[in-house]
Amino acid sequence: MKQINFESSSYNHKEELQTFLNSFNDLVEKYNKNFDNRNVALNRIKADITRKKNSIGKLEANEIELARREEELKVLKESANSDIKELEAKKKTIDYTDSEVMKMEKDDIDTLIGSKKNKINKIDAKMEVTRTKLTENKDSKEICVNELKSLEEKKQAEEESLFKTQAILKLTEDVRESLNNDVYNILSGSYPKGEKKVEEQSTIEITPIEEVPIEPEIKIEEQEEPEDVIAENENVVIDYTYENEAEDVIEEPTNDIEPTIISESIEEENKQEKDDLKLLDSNDIDLPEETIPNEEASYNDDAMRKLIPDDFLKEGIDFQKFDEVTKMKLFENVDRVLQNMSVLKKHHVPLNLTIRQPKVYYDIETQDLDDLLNIITTDDEGNGMGFTIDYVYYILDDLVKVNIDRLIDVYNNEFMNVNSKFGLIKLLKMANSNLVDFKINRETNVETLKSLGIVNTSEIEEKYKDFINLDNPLFLNILNLFDKNDLVSKINSDTKIIPKIMEYWLNN
Repeated sequence: MKQINFESSSYNHKEELQTFLNSFNDLVEKYNKNFDNRNVALNRIKADITRKKNSIGKLEANEIELARREEELKVLKESANSDIKELEAKKKTIDYTDSEVMKMEKDDIDTLIGSKKNKINKIDAKMEVTRTKLTENKDSKEICVNELKSLEEKKQAEEESLFKTQAILKLTEDVRESLNNDVYNILSGSYPKGEKKVEEQSTIEITPIEEVPIEPEIKIEEQEEPEDVIAENENVVIDYTYENEAEDVIEEPTNDIEPTIISESIEEENKQEKDDLKLLDSNDIDLPEETIPNEEASYNDDAMRKLIPDDFLKEGIDFQKFDEVTKMKLFENVDRVLQNMSVLKKHHVPLNLTIRQPKVYYDIETQDLDDLLNIITTDDEGNGMGFTIDYVYYILDDLVKVNIDRLIDVYNNEFMNVNSKFGLIKLLKMANSNLVDFKINRETNVETLKSLGIVNTSEIEEKYKDFINLDNPLFLNILNLFDKNDLVSKINSDTKIIPKIMEYWLNN
């Protein structure tokens, strides 16, 4: 765009023209500025579509796994029934002269038959649960498919709107540049002097003739005027000259702007933009992950530094308790931090526990965190592993390293072994072999022992890792089995009692 130097211009109305152009340019710039984040809505929908497709994929995999599990349970039940029949047949063949020996043998067989029947009852219960989950899984998948269809429709509508926005923004920018360039050409152009030049100008047809007031006595083609008369009417000739000189450039912008007045080059560029937008549907194009959580926010540094501490303060948390590295991470991931905070509150996780476990705010996607907590506990539809939420209180930073699909696979494989004393940490270690520390959970258990008055915690940590590394809810469950004073006294006297405590807990 050409820069107009109004100071050196001799034009009589340059102040008014400069005011108009500045206002017009500012108006176009302000309008275009409103659409700086025009891609946010589309990116968000695409992110939702990706997550929904992932959810459908997980449901489909879960459906296959549940069907396989149901088939395995059927085989186990058939095997148990077959064993019962064999035992009953064997019982009928027992014939000893000693009645006591005969009774002992039959009692042993009855015990085996009873054990098999108990096994069948457990299998039936698990089969019922599996069938229920299959039904729920099917319903959830149907809901997800419908939601995905709705999201695809929203995406198409948003792409169409974005295309139109792009075209309008380009049009406004082109009009602004054209207007400024034309004004520059007019002001920098020379005025044609002399009668001959006027006659040449008078033969040109002027299109907007009804818009230019023409004095009735001036008819250039019908009369010849001396040079002094021409001089008196210079202002009229100037109007004609400038209209004609700029006619082929500014004729379109002087009328109401309509879509049909776009030049061929603009139409070609808009067509290219539309073709580019169509490429957004390609499965080969992945949405950059970094644009999903943060693109919608337009926080400046000052706003971020005020927003995050204020939100933590509302939850009763002193933001200054986080170290400097953590603070920077929280500032850099404002959207995800606030969204993950909402997820933790939704699942009733006390936020004061996150002061020592801040990674849960920024090192895991919000949807993944929500899915993970739903899977570990029991969601609104009754699905999940069934752990209470306190199992995650002291392992929040460890959760961010867990692959959800891998955890589901592990749980499905260990389904028959999981009981009230199995623990969540054991499953997480099986899902990720690199998870071996669970530092916060261990430190919490040690602090619990110290609060009871146990003095030899260092020895316990070193010798009885299975005890001290238990899930905190299980650890508290063991301690609550015994009288506190008696427990503290015996452990302080000799830590060798701990294996006996563990054995008693496992068997009761």
